[in-house]
Amino acid sequence: MTVAEVIRNRHSIRSFENQPIEPEKLQAILEAARLAPSGWNDQQWKFIIVRQREALKKLAHACDDQMHVAEAAVAICAVIPNCLGLEPRKREIRLQDLAVANAFMTLQAVELGLGTCWIGAYNAWKIRRL
Repeated sequence: MTVAEVIRNRHSIRSFENQPIEPEKLQAILEAARLAPSGWNDQQWKFIIVRQREALKKLAHACDDQMHVAEAAVAICAVIPNCLGLEPRKREIRLQDLAVANAFMTLQAVELGLGTCWIGAYNAWKIRRL
């Protein structure tokens, strides 16, 4: 599949099959994030892999009750450590960096035949507690 085909085939999925994600596919998705560009190439991000059904349900509630999150085999929570303590310009750059890394992961998942849904609506305080 070409990059253009991957981009055309990408769409948000909100109904998932009950199948586990193969470890090599998950690794390829995370590798795509690692290869994403970032300001100063410092890659100040972390990715938390959530697979446990009960944790996915809690995550879904923290994502404004988007219950399709609870149906996914895996959720990847993208995090910028100490984001609130950063000066505004640096925080903005790191958020942009993380958006690119998320886009790379999404496109890699499509190329691997997996569906994704980028979650932008969530309660940050509840997520941090989880």
